[in-house]
Amino acid sequence: MKKIIVRADDLGYSKGVNLGIEESVRNGIIGSVGFMTNMPESEAGYELIRDLDVCLGQHTNICVGKPLCDPKDIPSLVDEKGEFKSSKTYRSAKEDFVDLDEVILEIE
Repeated sequence: MKKIIVRADDLGYSKGVNLGIEESVRNGIIGSVGFMTNMPESEAGYELIRDLDVCLGQHTNICVGKPLCDPKDIPSLVDEKGEFKSSKTYRSAKEDFVDLDEVILEIE
């Protein structure tokens, strides 16, 4: 018999997302969770699942919310308010504007 692992992304995005992920993990549906560490509800989301039997991984995010790095260190990724440029900005760009070293810095 084959097994599949079902992953839930966006832990930390919002209270509602956190609660849905927690319930899905507790009910045995979800075996892996992607954790958005830069989001306002990330600590609360982590507390909900920290003692549960689930694989927790990083959900790399460079298109919503505020970065963990100082925005001055990652100018290609942020707007004038110091928040990540939106996914719409990435999709509509005619040329690549992202500095890979800045992405690596944010991930690390």
